[in-house]
Amino acid sequence: HPLELELVWTTLKRLMHPEAEGRTGLLDARTREIIAVAVSATNGCRYCVNSHTAALRKLGLSTEALAEVLAIVG
Repeated sequence: HPLELELVWTTLKRLMHPEAEGRTGLLDARTREIIAVAVSATNGCRYCVNSHTAALRKLGLSTEALAEVLAIVG
């Protein structure tokens, strides 16, 4: 369903990257990505876990910190 996919993707981008629209999010980018990777792991979405993990790496999150996030999720 292309329309549904477009709506979901647009909403996700608005939430995860408010700066792209000139808005300031109440949560910083790293916190948003940590929440996203935690939810993705809980939901069992391998693609999402990989995507948000890559974003966290770009934001400078260490392997140890990521392991702590996943341990908390577990």
